[in-house]
Amino acid sequence: DHGKILIDPSILDANSIRYYHFKQNPKEFVILGPGTLAQRFTENTSWNESIVFALPRWIQDGHGNMNSMSTCSCHVQD
Repeated sequence: DHGKILIDPSILDANSIRYYHFKQNPKEFVILGPGTLAQRFTENTSWNESIVFALPRWIQDGHGNMNSMSTCSCHVQD
């Protein structure tokens, strides 16, 4: 469960790992590509909703096959 991971951006900087920082405004959508790790921070109350979707080509290429998905082996600890 990678929802428990919090990575300090300075670690990414020190290891030359590219990342993006942006502010989402009301009535804006953010679409993340496959394999994207996202961290979210809020200053006040936050209402959010996630919708998982795939384009037909992604499914046609075989990525929608749940049996082909590998499980994570990084052993995240609480």
